[in-house]
Amino acid sequence: MKKNILLVYTNFSTFVKTDHEILSERYHVEKYQYKPVKGLYRNLLEFLKQFFFLLFHIRKFDAAYIWFADYHSFLPVLFSMVFKKKSFVVIGGYDVARIQHLAYGVFTSKLRGFFSLYSMNHSSVNLTVSKYVDRKVNWIAPKANTELIYNCVSLDKNAAKEIIKKRKLNCYSWSY
Repeated sequence: MKKNILLVYTNFSTFVKTDHEILSERYHVEKYQYKPVKGLYRNLLEFLKQFFFLLFHIRKFDAAYIWFADYHSFLPVLFSMVFKKKSFVVIGGYDVARIQHLAYGVFTSKLRGFFSLYSMNHSSVNLTVSKYVDRKVNWIAPKANTELIYNCVSLDKNAAKEIIKKRKLNCYSWSY
């Protein structure tokens, strides 16, 4: 019987879609989009929607796989801990950045920084997409468990095929 994975994301971008396809080969994957919105009240509404979704559905999942550490990763990681589920947070870069003069990165906001830090410190595994991001996570969140998994970004098609093959064989064969 296939294990059930909850895939949490804000935008179904190419790399999220690719992970969905890879995970779907081995697991039953249910997608949950936390819609990015502007404004405190609209964000609170999305947060409440996610809270009730998790409250009523987390039991049926074996793990949560979340793209990026931010406000949308906080509740899935928290619920995963409470219900003793695995949680995997993909850390891409924005979620460890703080460039004040450009208003870039989750750590330009104390609240978003809190959510990101909580998610990194409490997820089962943080899947970092580069050595730089891996070092940043370990510096920001020393308690975080990280595993480096490249995004398969390559200009050489043969190298990319080999990385994808390795990724399919190694990265998604988690043991529960």
